[in-house]
Amino acid sequence: MKKDFTTEDIATRAGEYFPNDYHCAESIVAAVAPTLDQYSQEEINLAIKCATPLGGGLGKSFCEVCGVISGAAIVIGLGYGRNQKGEDWNHPAELITKFRTSFLDKYNSTNCGTLRDRFGEEQLLECQKIVMHGAAELIELLKEKPLPEN
Repeated sequence: MKKDFTTEDIATRAGEYFPNDYHCAESIVAAVAPTLDQYSQEEINLAIKCATPLGGGLGKSFCEVCGVISGAAIVIGLGYGRNQKGEDWNHPAELITKFRTSFLDKYNSTNCGTLRDRFGEEQLLECQKIVMHGAAELIELLKEKPLPEN
């Protein structure tokens, strides 16, 4: 991981992206993926593009998983995913499970619609807080183990 950032910097950046430039999943990827050393801006842009249909509980359905978790899964896959079929995928699976469990412990749901309904008129502001917290949590999780060499 690049060393020229703080967790607070990344959380702030994610909060600035949401809801101005990107939705939840895109904001996580756009803020956190650049901290991964081995990826070009073109590759990061592709990862953001992959996050696009995952916002709003999958395609604005508000019926499925929060986009913060989906965005985190993309970043974890980018950093720790398999490069070849048959390679072990236990570590990235453990990372997203740990992220999801922490999210569930904090918010008592991973469902976009459930969270949005709970927030009422403050939904946009509360979702922004979740994006910021999720980015910070993801950075701390990724700091625990160095990225593999590609």
